[in-house]
Amino acid sequence: MSPRSLKDGAATRSSSSQLKRVFEALPSPGGKGMRPARRTDSLRDPMGRTGEAGPDGLQAGKLLGRRHFPLVLGLLLVLGLCAACSYSFKGSLPPHLRTVAIPPIVNETAEFGVAEDLGELVLARFLRDGLLRVTDEERADSRLVLSFKQISEAPFAYSQDEVTSQVRLTIRLHGEFMDRVEDRELWQKDFSEWGTYDPNGTPTRADAIAEAARKLVEAINQQLVADW
Repeated sequence: MSPRSLKDGAATRSSSSQLKRVFEALPSPGGKGMRPARRTDSLRDPMGRTGEAGPDGLQAGKLLGRRHFPLVLGLLLVLGLCAACSYSFKGSLPPHLRTVAIPPIVNETAEFGVAEDLGELVLARFLRDGLLRVTDEERADSRLVLSFKQISEAPFAYSQDEVTSQVRLTIRLHGEFMDRVEDRELWQKDFSEWGTYDPNGTPTRADAIAEAARKLVEAINQQLVADW
């Protein structure tokens, strides 16, 4: 055999040996005839866990972290929203106030039935929102006293014939909120809201009263959670 043939054979064996080493280093796709490479380096997954790589070159902890990461993220978002909702409802109320007593609204007008309806709306709002638990005077941490001061009406819109087509009805309440635990007044304020009605059709006067009452209840609720 010539020296050149010997040299070519050696080069061929060297190339084959290098290819074999590269081939053996490749991870197995699951087929036969290919030896998987084993990784022993420590990997870190998105959840901060570390572990040793398995025979397939992938870390089990990393796979689990990726699989459960959306679930964990979703739970964190829900908890954050719950905390935000709790804060938005409680606002700046002192933390020791958990219950409230709401006596019947004092009617200082000649209007019959409006004060009672307003009182029912205020109670319903407290029961719905859970801002403070309504209880009796003896056990309440706080006390909300409302007085029905005035109801007034005035023309709001006119037709082409200069006849009143809409009337503006305004209701005024006075409110006082007291901390019975620390025996102090937290705030007192006048509330005034309105609604409109058609004197010759709909909406009716009762609709206007209901509209003003809903606005009043919302204003009282906002005042309770406001930064006074």
